[in-house]
Amino acid sequence: MQIETPETWAVVTAGVHGLGRSIAERLAEAGLGVVATTRHVDAGAAAWAAQVSAAAQRPVQVAPWDPADPATDDAVLAVLARAGAVLRVLVNNAGPFRRARQSLADVSLETMTLLWQGNVGGGVRLTQRLLPSLRASGEGRIVNLGAVGAGAASGWTGRGAYAASKAALASLTRTWALEEARHGVTANMVCPSDVHARDKEARELGRHRPSGADVAAVVAFFAGTGARFVTGQVVELSFGDGPRLRPGETTGSPTATLLPAGVHVQLARDARVYEILQARTEGASVEYLVGPATGDPRWVAGDSVRKVVAEPDP
Repeated sequence: MQIETPETWAVVTAGVHGLGRSIAERLAEAGLGVVATTRHVDAGAAAWAAQVSAAAQRPVQVAPWDPADPATDDAVLAVLARAGAVLRVLVNNAGPFRRARQSLADVSLETMTLLWQGNVGGGVRLTQRLLPSLRASGEGRIVNLGAVGAGAASGWTGRGAYAASKAALASLTRTWALEEARHGVTANMVCPSDVHARDKEARELGRHRPSGADVAAVVAFFAGTGARFVTGQVVELSFGDGPRLRPGETTGSPTATLLPAGVHVQLARDARVYEILQARTEGASVEYLVGPATGDPRWVAGDSVRKVVAEPDP
């Protein structure tokens, strides 16, 4: 069911690839015209926009935009002006994420600046430019994308700089909600846990983690008319999955590197060979679920894993 009129539009930053693509497609299906931004507009982006537009029967445009470059804001406004668009929804999805872990003791000011600029500064700047249009619509929606733990300003081992930028965005979301309520503009934040798979749609078997479609559905709710009384909310899509360490990533615990599933190990005072089935962490504590050749699997403390006797095939 389409819930919008053809003249209402959404802007989705970093909306051509990954999670942003899922969001842009969902909003187009809901009846909004969409401007999806990307740093570099190419033939593939244009072809995708044409395909989504044809399927949804709504205009979909691609605009070059870089959170680090204020001059690119004009390109977004120009697309909206050419379309005679009534902007009603802004989704601040752009923002860098660093896969490699780095402690705050080692992170550089340059890295901190890049994360802040991408996750906070660019979105604040574009929101300021688009606020007059969102206010003029009478029912504007700001939806920011965060990460699990952002609403509580949770710490995140090895990713403190990234976590701090998302926590700042959560605070800004709540302030926008307070300041813009008199203009009929809502502001909310969606914080998914790690969305796996390159296409952002595949779910990991046996894991409760959201796909791109799951995240897009919540964004669409906040963007829709049914959420007109919902503002200042920071919602997690995590199924209990918090900002903790993943197998193979570093930690401050006695076990310096988490061993991935499939590695064969021996335990302290035990000559038998076990296979790691799963790893879990809580603060500095590490536990492994290990399975012997015969018998039921069991959880063991990370510091009891003494020797890796075989690595899994690549």
